[in-house]
Amino acid sequence: QGRVGREELAYLDGTAANYNNSEVDEAMNLLKAQNYDGDLSNAMELHFSCQNLSKKDRFSDSDPMLVLYEQNKQTKHWKQIGVTEMIKDTLNPNFVKAINIKYMFEERQLMKIEVYDVDDENNLQNLKAHDFIGSVEFYVHSIVRAQGQKLDLKLIHPKDKNPGTVTINGETLTERASANIVELSMSVNAPQQSVFLKFFRTKSADSNELIPVYQSEVARMIQGKKKWKKFSM
Repeated sequence: QGRVGREELAYLDGTAANYNNSEVDEAMNLLKAQNYDGDLSNAMELHFSCQNLSKKDRFSDSDPMLVLYEQNKQTKHWKQIGVTEMIKDTLNPNFVKAINIKYMFEERQLMKIEVYDVDDENNLQNLKAHDFIGSVEFYVHSIVRAQGQKLDLKLIHPKDKNPGTVTINGETLTERASANIVELSMSVNAPQQSVFLKFFRTKSADSNELIPVYQSEVARMIQGKKKWKKFSM
């Protein structure tokens, strides 16, 4: 149910990969091995980063933001399911905000990523107010079956041959023990320039790959030291 014929996806090297039903079954078996309890779905957390994005601003780098959509199989309409934060002045953003999705084992879920250069910070949801950098479509099961659940894709723009690439890091969310909340209060001696904190974690115990999980506000100068508001993770 919910399966379609062969589809093509653009990979980082520009080649095309064909997906068939046996590969959907392979992805399903992978998730069944991860505490499968009979429910034909599983929650996934997707982390995003981009590389070598097109520069849309004349005097500075772009201010990128990523939007994720899922296609309705009946109507073919796209539904927005998540938006990352905007990151200023970078062509290689590593977004902190993850987007959670529900992976249906026996269905082919088509997703679409759109990346924008934000022009109006006070009107982020109005995508027409921003410069379109590029987009790409992918199936959720292609992340599940990818090595390390990591997928690199080329962005596509009708007037730009090289708008950049996007990396998707997927994590299957299984039931966890009670989470440990860490509350921190920090200060630092630093020059007068803007300073903020950014925290990363490894994707797994046997991986050196770092995923951003928190970014602070810019520190305030208090009694000669840069200080941040108390925060928890």
